[in-house]
Amino acid sequence: MIKLICVFLILSYTSTFAWAQERDLEKELLIAKYNYEKRDPDHAAFWGIIPGGGQVYNREYLKAVGMYALILVSALAAWGNSAYGSLVLVAWGYSIYDARSVAENYNKELKKKYGLSSIQFLDIAALRSSF
Repeated sequence: MIKLICVFLILSYTSTFAWAQERDLEKELLIAKYNYEKRDPDHAAFWGIIPGGGQVYNREYLKAVGMYALILVSALAAWGNSAYGSLVLVAWGYSIYDARSVAENYNKELKKKYGLSSIQFLDIAALRSSF
């Protein structure tokens, strides 16, 4: 009888351990998918230095054309009248801000899509450092 109980305990322990490892692998897979699809807000802002470049990085091609046209029209207005000089900087700044905020919002929605939270990222980092 004791041998039967020991066998039962060993089997339940190994199945629990295997289930826990499977859950960790599922989390790692979701985090890997998220990391593959996410967009870096810093890269979007960097590419935003080129008029419409941040929007191209975010794969918003029509908006990129619009931002480029907005900056071009404001530059042409500033060329003709120096009072519109700050309009170019405002349009350019808005383009950079828009690229960064769109990338951040995209990442938030992607976390919702995969059902991830910041705590899960910390859990996986702790698991990796333990090996």
